[in-house]
Amino acid sequence: MECEKFYCPFNDCSAVLVREIGEDEVIMESECPICHRLFCARCNVGSHSKIGCEDYQRLNEDERGSEDLMVREMAN
Repeated sequence: MECEKFYCPFNDCSAVLVREIGEDEVIMESECPICHRLFCARCNVGSHSKIGCEDYQRLNEDERGSEDLMVREMAN
């Protein structure tokens, strides 16, 4: 199985991570082994566990902050 290198999405960490290409299971929430923060391995951004990847990708860039996601969750 092939592997793909990518970076931790947090600017103050940027650890090099590896994921297997072609996995059937999509891992949405993962923990960086260096900074120990949660991120979405599919979108390669900080965790957005309260909203699915497709919905997250449809949001404008200025609507993707953690505070914006929290307000969106409270509104629902």
